Amino acid sequence: MPVLKDDNVLRLLKQLNLVLEGTINHMFSSSGLTAAQCDVLSYLTAHESPNLVATAVHRDLHISRASVSTLLKRLKGKGYLNFQASPDDDRQKRIVLTEKARRMKLEMERKALIIDEKIYEGFSQEERTALEHMIRHMISNLASDYSS
Repeated sequence: MPVLKDDNVLRLLKQLNLVLEGTINHMFSSSGLTAAQCDVLSYLTAHESPNLVATAVHRDLHISRASVSTLLKRLKGKGYLNFQASPDDDRQKRIVLTEKARRMKLEMERKALIIDEKIYEGFSQEERTALEHMIRHMISNLASDYSS
């Protein structure tokens, strides 16, 4: 991999990711949740269904199966979810959210708006739209290589 200059867009995106992760970790420290746990919990609350399983989290969030397993176990230990045997497949367990998870969904949405406002501070709507378009374009450029 080539050496990256400090102003290289890849380095800047990495720095943004680290700062964002630190911000989320700080915002949710009183809840005992990490940024990674919030990411998974946010996905789970947005996709709650009787057939929700770890494979979907792995597939949709592009997180390794081992990491998904660890994150789900930690969320279970914190009272955000339970597992239920799947009647269709003995190897899979359904993910069942608790009321605590549903309450946290509202808190995560509220804090996401705060982060969104802060991250786009000083941006016009046109700049926000253009940035989102450019990032989606970058993802699309790499997606075919990533999914192969």
